[in-house]
Amino acid sequence: MIEKKTILDQIEITRDGMIQVRLALQILEDGEEISSAWHRTSLPPGTDPVAQMAAVNAHLQQMNKVPV
Repeated sequence: MIEKKTILDQIEITRDGMIQVRLALQILEDGEEISSAWHRTSLPPGTDPVAQMAAVNAHLQQMNKVPV
């Protein structure tokens, strides 16, 4: 069975208050990773994290619509 997963892999807060987020995009076959890629986003201080992650999710969904 093929399965796609998006995993919150890393969160980093820089000295200037920027939050950097790395997501792991994985494709699994029978529970074993056969492909992976990274997706990153940054949130400046004062940014609404819920809105930012909604935008990231929308972008990831749009990427899945593009034929490979």
